[in-house]
Amino acid sequence: MRLSATALALALGALALALPALSAAADRGPGAGSQPAQADGTLTVRSANGVLTLSGRGSVIGQIVGKARLVIEDPDPVDGIPVVSGHERTQRQGRNSVLYTGNDLRFRVLGGQFRLRLVGNGISLSFVGRGTVVMAPLGTFDDGSYSLDGGDTYRDFGAGTAVIAVTAGVTGQPSVPSGLAPDRP
Repeated sequence: MRLSATALALALGALALALPALSAAADRGPGAGSQPAQADGTLTVRSANGVLTLSGRGSVIGQIVGKARLVIEDPDPVDGIPVVSGHERTQRQGRNSVLYTGNDLRFRVLGGQFRLRLVGNGISLSFVGRGTVVMAPLGTFDDGSYSLDGGDTYRDFGAGTAVIAVTAGVTGQPSVPSGLAPDRP
């Protein structure tokens, strides 16, 4: 079978137009709808001591051992309802913000956008999504460690404030921009 030059050019043009759409569909995966996939990262924190602030979109589950304070800001209460157990007291901080205090707080926020501020010893959590973590350790011998993107290697928070971006494939600890460091406990 022989194609004319015009038919060949039309076929190649149609293929060139179809490739970006096929590539985008492959990136989304089956049943993903019409939105392009965003690459979520993961963060695991073990036994952190001090103040940890997590701002992001995704899901988080964790606990603070011992005396603890937890503030959850949820700008859209419909997209993911926070669940906290172990609190002895709650106090509304604003329209979309609640302070929980108690011993051995356990919490989860599944889906949506949120901001958490955790104060205490023994902060452990797992986060899947995109966001930023600011950690101000107490400055003791062992103020905890973290791992990004499912890595087996845990890094110490160190003595100074750490800012960590959580996005798939992004690892690192950029310097703290002025005004971003959380308050000390």
